Amino acid sequence: MLLKDLLPHLPGAELSGPGETAFTAVEFDSRRVGPGALFAAVPGFRADGHDYLREALAAGAAALLVQADRRPKWEGLAVPTLAVPDTREALAPAAAAFFGRPARRLTVIGVTGTDGKTSLCHLIAHVLESAGESVGLMSTAENRAAGRALADSGRFTTPEAPEVQSMLAQMADAGCRFAVLEATSHGLALHRLDCCEFDVAVMTNVASDHMDFHGSDEEYLAAKGRLFQMLDSALDKGVEKTAVLNADDPAHRRFRSLTAARAVTYAMSSPADVSAADVRPEGWTARFRLDTPPGSSDVCLGRPGAFNVSNALAAAAVALALGLELPPSCAAWSRGPGRRAAWSAWTRGSRSPSSSISPTRPARCGASSPSSAPATAAASSPSSDASASATSTGATRWGEQRRSSQTTPTSRTTTPTLRSGRRSWPR
Repeated sequence: MLLKDLLPHLPGAELSGPGETAFTAVEFDSRRVGPGALFAAVPGFRADGHDYLREALAAGAAALLVQADRRPKWEGLAVPTLAVPDTREALAPAAAAFFGRPARRLTVIGVTGTDGKTSLCHLIAHVLESAGESVGLMSTAENRAAGRALADSGRFTTPEAPEVQSMLAQMADAGCRFAVLEATSHGLALHRLDCCEFDVAVMTNVASDHMDFHGSDEEYLAAKGRLFQMLDSALDKGVEKTAVLNADDPAHRRFRSLTAARAVTYAMSSPADVSAADVRPEGWTARFRLDTPPGSSDVCLGRPGAFNVSNALAAAAVALALGLELPPSCAAWSRGPGRRAAWSAWTRGSRSPSSSISPTRPARCGASSPSSAPATAAASSPSSDASASATSTGATRWGEQRRSSQTTPTSRTTTPTLRSGRRSWPR
């Protein structure tokens, strides 16, 4: 790619030196720079990439992407330079342009929230794959494209933008139709997920977290909200933009106010488009009736607990928003994965999630429940009365909230009260 070809993607950029300079990689770490790379000097929390410009040039960097207000650190270097107002913000569009805007060749699903992001990403990917789709996945536990493992980003749940765009390109090149991305508050706030062209944004729940980085609940909530704001600026790929919202969580009203996209709600105990009724534990599984606007289905979920049922509702809402048939998807959930690092050993019966539970092999869907079914599964299951309050009765169009029984969304400036503490189940 030529340096001048980045100019349309970087508003306010100023080019110094030959625009015909070609570069063969985009790097933000001077230790990874090789001959022909474009080195992006990003100011960090402990170090400034502009302090490593000479090291990058010594390693063979062909050009530099620098920040205009750091001029004394780069002015006078005999190398083609692009100066931008903010190199961190410019890193994602530069990387996306270099890799050919790969997100535009994919239907991209982003999942954010405090708890359950990884589990839900894996469940959504599994449901899509069970429907015959080719899927890419980027999560804390695993990165893959069409069943092939991708390189572990190593440092962050959400890697830096060049790594994100590289993985998206590999997914698209592998023939994936969908990409499921775990969207952390750090990744959203630091622009690592810019240019991902999200089509569906999903929330799990919101509690108070990462105050060391965000500083306040308002800033944390604003970071999560960026995922939903990005729906409105993403490319139209012929897929209706959709916000999948947890109506049991007060933050869903805030997120709803941030986008003009269609809203699809799910809930365990509140009125919603997708809900669960007659929830009951059965050994290491959970059974419930899945109620949606198109109809109802009986589901046997291959893992216990109310939080997993909630994740299944979110995955069902995503599948329906994408126009998938539910019956095969429901069958897939009986053998679907959770958060791989936490669940793989348990489902093999090699260990239990707490020392008080015998490490016996989990009961499968359809098998009779053992008399010694874990008490934790029963304790975490909601009552069927609460779950049944959101059935598909009433003349409401799919994708619209039941406004007669929902609270009117709050304004953008209102901060909902965040739940204190973290969930107690194993993570």
